[in-house]
Amino acid sequence: MATRKIAVVNTSAGRGEPRVRSEERVITPEEEAANARDLAAYREATLRSERLSRLSSCDWTQLPDSPLKPAQRASWAAYRRILRDRPTGPWPEEPT
Repeated sequence: MATRKIAVVNTSAGRGEPRVRSEERVITPEEEAANARDLAAYREATLRSERLSRLSSCDWTQLPDSPLKPAQRASWAAYRRILRDRPTGPWPEEPT
């Protein structure tokens, strides 16, 4: 077995965000596969969190009393639809 520098995702750290750290050690192929799965899950969760933040920041655009014109509201609705359809990106530019 070889020594490799890997990114380790610590999901059992308790509260808060999972922590990613880099360390160099000898790992088995099973550990490497498990680590790759954990890292992929962490990246996907980070992207989903970003998408949720983008959706939350423009909720106001769909409220009945928003100051937007109908065409602007439709542009924001289309933007929000794309965000919901692409949970891990790439995401479009916000409408103006």
